[in-house]
Amino acid sequence: MLNAVISGAFGSPVDESDACGIMKPADGAAFYGERIPAALAKVKAMRDEELGRTIDLFGMMQLPAVNLLLLALKHSKVPGIYGPSGDSQ
Repeated sequence: MLNAVISGAFGSPVDESDACGIMKPADGAAFYGERIPAALAKVKAMRDEELGRTIDLFGMMQLPAVNLLLLALKHSKVPGIYGPSGDSQ
């Protein structure tokens, strides 16, 4: 999602096969630890005009980039259906 906001378009899906090198939880944490900080820094440096541009979400909807960030944020929270979670404390 961050890369789509940065580039203004969604690209090919991430390789979900074993070839991506993520075989254990620690591999996934390392993968994101290497990539997310740089992507967040790029998003934080974006101008208002860039965050307001419309991005096509694979033909399903078209939203301003900032709304895609909000959508990602809302969907990254753990719902408290079984009681409070770490996200709600």
